Amino acid sequence: MLVVIFVAAAAVVWVVGIQPAKTTDVPDEKLHFSSALGGLIVRAGVDSAGLAEWL
Repeated sequence: MLVVIFVAAAAVVWVVGIQPAKTTDVPDEKLHFSSALGGLIVRAGVDSAGLAEWL
């Protein structure tokens, strides 16, 4: 039973993580950032907005 819960939680984290990854693609392409810098900018925006507990 514990394995099923772990697998389900891992699947949820994987699915939820797709949206922030897609969000960083837009500024990366438009501003010619590396993917690491684009991710850092999105993460900084989320942290400063107080939304980090939702990720």
